[in-house]
Amino acid sequence: MKISVIYQDGSKGAVSSDDLDELLQERSVAAFQRSEGWAAVGVASMRDPVRAQGSSWRDRKALSRQKEAQRSKG
Repeated sequence: MKISVIYQDGSKGAVSSDDLDELLQERSVAAFQRSEGWAAVGVASMRDPVRAQGSSWRDRKALSRQKEAQRSKG
């Protein structure tokens, strides 16, 4: 799934979630589209406090899968 973005230079594009994570770390994106609307980088609140600690999207996804597996084992 592609996510709409606005780059720092004002140009628009669409990127994968993996690419968005990298662009956010590089501070190349000014805003990106969420389901509830546009999120301005540095202005909109972050939904995941783990992201603020610098982990990547891949790390968070792996952690989420580990937690889900633990819950299913019960």
